[in-house]
Amino acid sequence: MEHFPILLSGLGVSVKFALVGFILGCVVGIPGGLITSFRILILSQLTGLFFEIMRGVPTIVLAMLLYFGLQMDMFPSGVVAIFVISSGCIAERVHNSITSAALRTDETVKITFSSAVAAIPKALPDLFAQLARQSVETFKETSVLMVIGVAELTSMGKQLYSRSLSIEGLLWAALLYLMLSLIIRLFAKGMEVLFNFVLKKNTYPIHTNDETPA
Repeated sequence: MEHFPILLSGLGVSVKFALVGFILGCVVGIPGGLITSFRILILSQLTGLFFEIMRGVPTIVLAMLLYFGLQMDMFPSGVVAIFVISSGCIAERVHNSITSAALRTDETVKITFSSAVAAIPKALPDLFAQLARQSVETFKETSVLMVIGVAELTSMGKQLYSRSLSIEGLLWAALLYLMLSLIIRLFAKGMEVLFNFVLKKNTYPIHTNDETPA
């Protein structure tokens, strides 16, 4: 327990990299996922290919390439590596959420620009849940940044193990990862339930008003 402040400092570094990388990933990934869902001729195909490439490069390889190969500073190297994989995964999750929402309306429909746009409100609860899951994955992905010297949570746990040859530091690091991941998932589940409640409440009057009086 005397080493707990060291682990907390590592946790803070992990959260910082994850937060910046995830926000940048949303800025690029959400519009990218919308474009691939809208089926805009060649633009959607090119966008999908672009994000497929971004998802295909391992984070650890990209971080090493940026830091050791391109001689970038540690912070931008780590942020860019996390951002690249995060944006690619976010784009895929946005695309899948909108496509699933459109197919739930009519499984036989051919997804077009108009049907994809119409499916966005119905996709919001699942989309929020998907983004929350991706934020957890992004947070855990920061552990690979130890290879370029980032003093994140896993790196701090490893340092404590090297000093004492005890796995206590690593166990506490694993517990901190688990606790933060569970908090995010529980928050996301609550927000998903709230989104569904609001959507159902807003759509209820629409159905009643459309009814033809007997």
